[in-house]
Amino acid sequence: MLDISNPGSPTPAENLSAPQLRQDLRSWTRDLAVALGLALVIIVFLYQPVKVEGTSMAPLLSDQERIFINKFVYRFEPIGRGDVIVFWYPLDRSKSFIKRVIGLPGETIELRGGRLYVDGKARPEVYIVFGPIGRRDIYGKAVFAYWPVDHFGSLTGTSTVNAASK
Repeated sequence: MLDISNPGSPTPAENLSAPQLRQDLRSWTRDLAVALGLALVIIVFLYQPVKVEGTSMAPLLSDQERIFINKFVYRFEPIGRGDVIVFWYPLDRSKSFIKRVIGLPGETIELRGGRLYVDGKARPEVYIVFGPIGRRDIYGKAVFAYWPVDHFGSLTGTSTVNAASK
């Protein structure tokens, strides 16, 4: 804004000296580089946005829904029954799938008469059993839905169990 009372006064841009402008630009560039670096570390090592394709996880997840997966969680905690995991398809590692864990290592999974049995005990879930997945193929746990907005929220804890029983 110009000072009309003093027609010879400089504009705010003219008040900045060239060294000050260079210092400000360096500061902004450094801050932007740090922010981009942190975002890259978070996306590569911690959280990754993914798009769900297909309806096999309904009603918990819908086709084209956007979620975040935690790629680091299984370094600190074991995979649990009911976890919604993302894994590389063992026969074609260029494809990834998202499914719910129904059996753990050492358990026997059976389908008899359309019912699911884990170690001989009937389970109320109506899952389609995909098959065994090696630990090395699992690269994340679905933790948060962000699109569409009406599905916004956590996918961890009881939300996966409740959705499975609907």
